[in-house]
Amino acid sequence: MLILKNNKLTEKQVSKIKDRVGQGESVANLAEEYGTSTRVIYYRIGKSGSKKTNALAQARLEKENQALKLVLAETMLELDKEKKLKLQNALKNI
Repeated sequence: MLILKNNKLTEKQVSKIKDRVGQGESVANLAEEYGTSTRVIYYRIGKSGSKKTNALAQARLEKENQALKLVLAETMLELDKEKKLKLQNALKNI
């Protein structure tokens, strides 16, 4: 079972967090500021949030997912290049 730091956010805090997320602030930074986890914030926003807020959170997650996919693809290409170089060097030494 996951134990969260502080899942006791007041409705006023949740409202402020929703507004700030809607303005583009990072959920991770807000979680740190309020002494809670991003999971709690996303849960509370989803539980009491509007469709607009949920859509913003979804769009932000999709953007982050695309960025992570790009990093993964670049890393895989770099590893592939290294393997090819090692193979070429091994063939030269034969």
